[in-house]
Amino acid sequence: MVQCKRYTNKKVTSPEMQKFIGMMITEHKADRGIYITTSDFTESAKELARKHNVELWNGQKLANLLIEQRKKIQQYAHKNM
Repeated sequence: MVQCKRYTNKKVTSPEMQKFIGMMITEHKADRGIYITTSDFTESAKELARKHNVELWNGQKLANLLIEQRKKIQQYAHKNM
């Protein structure tokens, strides 16, 4: 299960993580999840995620992944032109 939040000045909090984990386990019967945000996570939200097999992607990780993929696309395009 995946959850995405577009926050600028607000971190994902423990209650938000609890809600996600509850839905993940109860409603979707998932044993793992990914929570993505453009900002970051509070320490208590990170702790909950660790306990319940939730992978966290903050804004920095998301930006790094996009940069990495852009480089791969450019390399592919250069080789195949």
